[in-house]
Amino acid sequence: MKKLIIGAMLMIFPFSLFGCGTEKELVPTTQEISAGDVSAIEISPSSNIAEGEELMCLVETEAEAKEIAKQYGITLVKCEYGVATFHTEEGLTDVIERGKKEGYKELSINYTMSLY
Repeated sequence: MKKLIIGAMLMIFPFSLFGCGTEKELVPTTQEISAGDVSAIEISPSSNIAEGEELMCLVETEAEAKEIAKQYGITLVKCEYGVATFHTEEGLTDVIERGKKEGYKELSINYTMSLY
């Protein structure tokens, strides 16, 4: 039994040092933006933004979501599972920047992702 365990360790040990394949290049998946600098965000027509629910934030209650919509002058679309989504006709970065300037609860752009 001891020989079996030692043999298994000898087989596994090289993989823990060197990995299972060739060297992989790390590709950044998000753009790093310094705190408060929404002007660095680039939004193109090909961006995967949820149409009609372009902005979002975490909330405790629907009443809080309605208050946020009122502050920003945007439309509350839905509030489910602690996430409120909003619609606006204005530029998304303009709305977010205005909220930061006024000290409102921070909004995020509601990007969508698909697996295929």
